[in-house]
Amino acid sequence: MINFISIIIPTYNNEKFISEAIQSVLKQTFKNFELIIVNNGSKDNTLKLIRELANLDKRIKILNLRKNIGMANALNKGINYCKADYVARMDGDDVMYKNRIEEQVKYINKHKNVVVLSCLGTYMDLKGNTFGVTPTEIINHKSSKNLIKNNKVIGILHPGAVFKKKVFQSIGGYRGKFWPAEDIDLWTRFALMGHNIHVQKKILLKYRIHDNSAIASNFFDSYRKLQWVKHCLISKNINKSEISYEEFLKFQKNRNIFIKINDLRKLYYKYFHRKIILNYFNNNFLKMIISIFITILLRPFKFMINLKKRLHKLL
Repeated sequence: MINFISIIIPTYNNEKFISEAIQSVLKQTFKNFELIIVNNGSKDNTLKLIRELANLDKRIKILNLRKNIGMANALNKGINYCKADYVARMDGDDVMYKNRIEEQVKYINKHKNVVVLSCLGTYMDLKGNTFGVTPTEIINHKSSKNLIKNNKVIGILHPGAVFKKKVFQSIGGYRGKFWPAEDIDLWTRFALMGHNIHVQKKILLKYRIHDNSAIASNFFDSYRKLQWVKHCLISKNINKSEISYEEFLKFQKNRNIFIKINDLRKLYYKYFHRKIILNYFNNNFLKMIISIFITILLRPFKFMINLKKRLHKLL
């Protein structure tokens, strides 16, 4: 039974959004928590803003790192510092709905075998405007088990996740070498070990995207690392060892030219699909239309299927 939870926010040079993010945590309807903020070597006013809020609320604890050690390492350090059995994730530019933690605690208390739980989120721009819903293929343990069986990696909303600390530590925590797909690697390892992963079909988080966010600035690197995670999964499913990133890149380079072209087509479809959202938020409607046109050219059937699903949700 959860009656106390740790919430962790890693942050780096995030002075524009960190106060809003923290305030959304402090306004939670579930009050019995500690908020661990890992300042990952920020060089702007982020630390000052965190300290000002920490002086007003004793639930805030600051882990101040002198230099940036990377997201994965910062999270591992912060999670080791957490006191609760369950840890809730959050990013320094996102916003929780006030009932997020309460809803997730209720869910885990009801489904006691759940080790990892996430939720849905709505995309948010720099001004706080929201649009759409984050996708997920996960509902419960059966769906994550089927994905693993079919050599598909596990993707859930990272800043909306809650997980059991001891199990997280037992599987090795985040692995920095997979950044910026370190979360996909983590959830996939949870699933490979047979742990229950669920996603609540409730929008509990505002997930901010902008030109400097990981979803935009690290897209291509994230995709390559994602493919590496998938390759490692396939290897594990046939009882083989993981290969290094250098070996993986060499393997990718030596593949059939037609397979590489098809992969590029899928990659650029995802890239321009995300550009549609960014251009919408930035009011670049001409660029948005161009992005829509390119996605249709690249994968017309996929585009129509996604459009049909979105329209079905609206109706």
